[in-house]
Amino acid sequence: MKRRDFIKNSSLLIFVGAINTNLFAHAKNIDFRSVEPEKAEILQKIKNRDFCYICGMKLSKFYKTNHAAKANGEIHQYCSIRCMVYDALQNGSKPVEPLVVDTINLNFIDAQKAFYVYGSTMPATMTKISSYGFLHKDEAVKFKDKFGGKILNYDEIYLETKALFSDDLSQKREKMMHHHNH
Repeated sequence: MKRRDFIKNSSLLIFVGAINTNLFAHAKNIDFRSVEPEKAEILQKIKNRDFCYICGMKLSKFYKTNHAAKANGEIHQYCSIRCMVYDALQNGSKPVEPLVVDTINLNFIDAQKAFYVYGSTMPATMTKISSYGFLHKDEAVKFKDKFGGKILNYDEIYLETKALFSDDLSQKREKMMHHHNH
């Protein structure tokens, strides 16, 4: 084999190897919060129903942190507890009949009965501090033991979330995205 042919063939193998490596690396980087769109339960009946009522982020991409609550007689769905609390504060109230997605079974559950893991190493949505809801305390404890954080009830996480509103990053992002549904 001539040297030129060897270099050409070797370059092709290196190139193919780089493609395959990138394909496998991409599969490992799937966001923990995300589910396939058909697995996401969308409760709201608004025009852009697949997007957070406040910030406009795609609900299925942040599904494991989704919340929902009633406002003015209709259900609003949010990418995070932060967006739900923000909506309630804008209306001068607390969320009515709040729901959270159970991280394990992916169904909406009563947020006031949920066990939240707050501040784990898993990705956060719209804040710097993550929060995930669980129907069963033992599942929340397993998650906390694996990923860190602390277990809070709804009232505690609501107060923690209200305290985050000085976070300039999420406020800037919200201003950019808010026009999406309004």
